[in-house]
Amino acid sequence: MSNIKYSIIIPTYNRTQNLLCVLLALAKQRFDYNKFEVIISDDGSNVDNPSSIRKYSDILNLYAV
Repeated sequence: MSNIKYSIIIPTYNRTQNLLCVLLALAKQRFDYNKFEVIISDDGSNVDNPSSIRKYSDILNLYAV
């Protein structure tokens, strides 16, 4: 059974800097990381978001679709 209680869904399109700011803010939260997941929905950006967000995948329950 999953302990995840909240899902944070972030839609994005060519906004890497904004996305990184949001992920940094989530990583700084004192809330238990095992209680929420972060789902990033990229609508075909021209930038390489997966490599930009990789460093947060060790900290957050992060899924990129």
